[in-house]
Amino acid sequence: MRILHINSHDLSGGAARAALRLHMALLGQGAQSRMFVETRQSSDIEGIHGFKVPGEFSRIRWQLLRRFFNHPILAAQDRSGETFDVFTDDRSPCGKAARRQLPGHDVVNLHWIAGFIDYRDFFSRATTAPIVWTLHDMNPFTGGCHYAGGCDRFMSQCGGCPQLGSSRQDDPSRRIWKRKRSAYTNRSLDSLHIITPSAWLAGEVAKSTLMGGFPVTHIPNCIDTEVFEPRDRTAARAALGIPEKASVVLFVAASLGNRRKGFRELLKALDGLGSVHQLYLISLGKAGGDMPRKNGCINLGNVANDRLLATIYSAADCFVIPSRQDNLPNTVLEAMACGTPIAGFAAGGIPEMVIDGKTGILAEPGDIDGLCSSIRTILTQDGLREAMSRNCRETVLKHYTPELQARRYLDIYQRMKGRS
Repeated sequence: MRILHINSHDLSGGAARAALRLHMALLGQGAQSRMFVETRQSSDIEGIHGFKVPGEFSRIRWQLLRRFFNHPILAAQDRSGETFDVFTDDRSPCGKAARRQLPGHDVVNLHWIAGFIDYRDFFSRATTAPIVWTLHDMNPFTGGCHYAGGCDRFMSQCGGCPQLGSSRQDDPSRRIWKRKRSAYTNRSLDSLHIITPSAWLAGEVAKSTLMGGFPVTHIPNCIDTEVFEPRDRTAARAALGIPEKASVVLFVAASLGNRRKGFRELLKALDGLGSVHQLYLISLGKAGGDMPRKNGCINLGNVANDRLLATIYSAADCFVIPSRQDNLPNTVLEAMACGTPIAGFAAGGIPEMVIDGKTGILAEPGDIDGLCSSIRTILTQDGLREAMSRNCRETVLKHYTPELQARRYLDIYQRMKGRS
């Protein structure tokens, strides 16, 4: 059985990393797995096929087409004056070209396809094979947002979108929502199967009018426990130039300015930790104006190398995930695999990974004092932190291995193929 994963990238972003790990896990089980991506960044990974811009298009013209689709969204966000998460259109300049370049397949596994796969073209013409869709956020069943926040319009139909600063019902979010609805009507209920890494996201799918009728299975992401493993803490800190006796907190996000990820809330919580000995903050991600300009803070930018990431996680005493809403963040699994306890908010799928009091301590979403207390407890109670470290590693080895994830997916593929 030939399995084809489709994702916008092969390395960049959390969805790409999760999709690539699944692809590698399936190869490890002897499955015929390949990836088809718009932007290939790797050069030495087996089975990755990159999209080729058609010869009649220049790269500049291609980018202009992309901007044409995104202009109404970007203009609306600019008018709103707010900084929200990414918001994407269902259309793509790739369209027919991507469909014509699809490698041979018996089952298609979609992942994060925004900007790459044109919904209407793909679901009506691209393939008659069964489709499994691994959702890495809420976008496939919304009018463009990737996380709805407190908005529940996706439960009926989008329009008057708060992330676009819109009061009009017939705004871009309504038009995107309608086009997605039209695209999904081209698939029968037994030819499209939704997989969600978190039970939380499965619940959101069930509430949606766009995807609520399709079957849904919850299968967590996996982590390579031979790469992400506890490293010598003293050596890790020496390599990063971090004081050996410091109390080290780690935060990771693609961008520190993404307010959903909660970096501002973390900084507020750290303000309440003045009594903690030699407090030190490591952040990973694109830094902006929020990054403190003082001693005891270091930003390492975006780090793609997994072995270097494992070293950074091992250098920390506590990994903090103060997201307002999240699916099943890879960063939590990476930290736990390296034996680093978690502090954060009990939002989205995070409490499904973090066993409160055993592998970390969670506060109610938005509770800064509670987050501060969670971090302080982990940093100052050495015996508890050491026990949590062991529990983190054991939990990952039991529930989040590549072998376990691959077997679960293969079962879904085989059942889907048997019905086709």
